Amino acid sequence: MRRPIRPLPVFLPALLAVGLVACDDDPSEGDPADAAPLADMAPDPDPDQGPVDDMGPTADMGPVDDMGPPPEECVLPDIERGGGLVATTRGLVQGREADGVWSWQGIPFVAPPVGDLRFRPPQPHACWDDVKLADGFGPKCPQVEVGLAGVQTVGEEDCLTLNVWSPTGDADGGARPVLFFIHGGANIIGSASETIAPGRYIYDGAALAARGDAVVVTIQYRLGPLGFMTLPELDAEGEAGTSGNYALMDQLAALGWVRDNIEAFGGDPTRVMVFGESAGALNTCMMIATPMSRGLMHRALMQSGGCGAAAKVAAQMGSVTGAELAGCAGDDRLSCLRAMDAHTLVEEASGSVGLGDSPTDNGLSWGPVVDGHVLPDTPLALIAAGEHTAVPTVVGSNADEMASRALNRLTVETPEDYTRAVQVTFGLLGADALDRIFETYPVDAFESPDDAFIQVATDAFFTCGARRVARTLAMGQQQPVYRYFFSRRFETAMGEGRAQHGIELLYVFRSLEAIPAFQPNASELAVADQMMDAWLNLAADGDPGGGPAGDWPPYALETEPSQVFDDPPAVEDGVRAAKCDLWDELLAGIVD
Repeated sequence: MRRPIRPLPVFLPALLAVGLVACDDDPSEGDPADAAPLADMAPDPDPDQGPVDDMGPTADMGPVDDMGPPPEECVLPDIERGGGLVATTRGLVQGREADGVWSWQGIPFVAPPVGDLRFRPPQPHACWDDVKLADGFGPKCPQVEVGLAGVQTVGEEDCLTLNVWSPTGDADGGARPVLFFIHGGANIIGSASETIAPGRYIYDGAALAARGDAVVVTIQYRLGPLGFMTLPELDAEGEAGTSGNYALMDQLAALGWVRDNIEAFGGDPTRVMVFGESAGALNTCMMIATPMSRGLMHRALMQSGGCGAAAKVAAQMGSVTGAELAGCAGDDRLSCLRAMDAHTLVEEASGSVGLGDSPTDNGLSWGPVVDGHVLPDTPLALIAAGEHTAVPTVVGSNADEMASRALNRLTVETPEDYTRAVQVTFGLLGADALDRIFETYPVDAFESPDDAFIQVATDAFFTCGARRVARTLAMGQQQPVYRYFFSRRFETAMGEGRAQHGIELLYVFRSLEAIPAFQPNASELAVADQMMDAWLNLAADGDPGGGPAGDWPPYALETEPSQVFDDPPAVEDGVRAAKCDLWDELLAGIVD
């Protein structure tokens, strides 16, 4: 049976926000080591402007200051600090140590967004008197998962927690740089505690923290309708006169928490690098674009994500549809939505993304919106005008993104299948556009019809989007911009894998070594060393070069250099530039 394909103009904004995360393996479904091969385990300045911290008001621009009155000052118990016992502004937290790294998990950074706080900006957490044991991840935010156990709704609404890793002992040369990670998942699924197998976490920050003498922070944020619902009633009740983007405000609040607390964990609040993959990269771009992040971030890195936000009218139309699907309409729509069980809401208005059918597909997608508050204009327009938070930034993508079967669920076995897939996916661009796509990507130039379609979709949705963001940043700021291209094809006993969407996360966090029944070879570990050191160098110094991958030239419009992550590494000019020229022309007005 042929799978349905959504045409591009409707589908593109959602796909640009997508992220693939590994499902929690259910031991009752069999041995996790046999559940999937590695390929399926991936989370599937102007010189006169001055430094970033001098770009305007900073301490007064944090999210809490823009979202309500300042929190009350907490009086903490008189207990001797040390041994993993750390004082935050809201209370004491006790971490645990393993292999030379302290970790604190499940720290709440704002009040639970429940009851009347649903669909409201994040608010300060109440003080706590006792020592909070921070020895386990907090619950996922409510979401619909599709995995080995079928379709199920998981998570809790009281989910806004973060996790910190910091090496034991004193930092080399003072406070440590901070790497602040935003997980992916299309802004509808995902968490900071995604697993490869039970008890083995993809985003475990211990290896990065230890290798780079750095502090690593991972966060959670509201998802789906709970994170992005925007309605006229919500506009009317908010002080800013607008609504939506609660997930982005959660991320800003977490950055505010880092500013106020990270020094107690050994971190440097003046060297905070925000990075994310897929939807996390999209949200990283929102952090770059919003003026509310100034003074909260100092470098940025985007892995396989876009930089688009929906127009307010379109976002509200989607929210109205989501409310109707959840059974809420009429004058009491908002009270109905606030009273509804969170699982019911996300299940009925879940949304989905990807090519081909999905058990959660209802035509909805959720993500950032140009609300006039967090985002005064479209992100790329803000960047082009120099009205963003200009920081050294890395932007990159993978060579075979759409080899991920969580994104590309189409069966393309024959040349006829390839023709049909391209026609249906991109047909609304017009017959002339289709002719040019087939001319640029002739099926017989690839290993198979499936590979041909993977490359078409990879370039359209990822490669050229990364290039577009890099070019816009390079023209909109004096701070350096860098581009990478991840092309490593990993080796397993079952053969060579693909550089698919999300696979690079296993190298960045070195969670390759946590995959059951898989022993990474020297080449895999060499690529992991390249990427880890580049990410750490960017956080520490604002320059990702100088590690095992060698010098990394800044992006320049004339030559378009990219750091290619593979074994051996290389610098390549003009990665897929001619193809991206085509896609920039074909997609003009759709992705701006």
